[in-house]
Amino acid sequence: LRRNGGHAPVLRTRDFWESFSEPGTGGTGSAFPGIRVAARFKPLASPPDGAAAAMAPPYVLESFRTALAAALFASERLNVTVSEADAQRALVRHELPGRFQILEGKQGSDVIVLDGAHTVLSARALVLALKERYVDRGYGVAFVVGMAHDKEAGGFMAELAAARPARVVCTTAGAARSLAPEDLLQAARGAGLPATAAPSFPEAVEHSLEEDAPGESNGGGRGKREKRVVCFTGSFRTVAAYLDLTDHR
Repeated sequence: LRRNGGHAPVLRTRDFWESFSEPGTGGTGSAFPGIRVAARFKPLASPPDGAAAAMAPPYVLESFRTALAAALFASERLNVTVSEADAQRALVRHELPGRFQILEGKQGSDVIVLDGAHTVLSARALVLALKERYVDRGYGVAFVVGMAHDKEAGGFMAELAAARPARVVCTTAGAARSLAPEDLLQAARGAGLPATAAPSFPEAVEHSLEEDAPGESNGGGRGKREKRVVCFTGSFRTVAAYLDLTDHR
């Protein structure tokens, strides 16, 4: 950052990263209190306006704490104040399209989650968030997955299995780099998932919203499902395809 277009830098990236280093490790030893403040930051238990903060998954909070540390570092050098209330408002109002984006489904008991996870680690983070926010609260889970051909489909599907989904629909968003639904289906069944393939994305959406068959609900044995989360994942193209199809953009 530069003050009023001048030549003297107000904030250098190097200063920020060096502030993380303690004396004797090669840094300046100037770790500022804001880093510790950001590390301890927690969202309000009852957000005042909306549920965005309450529903923020762990990986969003981790990223938010990093952004908060940078903001606190910059605020010291720019002589501005970033308060706890400022941070809470920012988290409540945050919008991250395609990152655990929550939409209301067409059926009253359905929740739609859009997440562009496309690696094994991001699938693990997604499942952790789904279990914490939905599965552990009695929701059943269905996945619609479309992936690029150069991703690790087998490992990705193995991570999704931890959510114990009632249904996995393998499809394509139509991109040239997409893995064929049949190949994705093979990876899903290899991970022990109850999977089907849909050759087109509209068909995948339709299949994902079908009523569960008796005994198919998440966890098994409930017969009639009361509420369900349908998660579209595997790539940001999959997320975009759902938004385009349903006019949510």
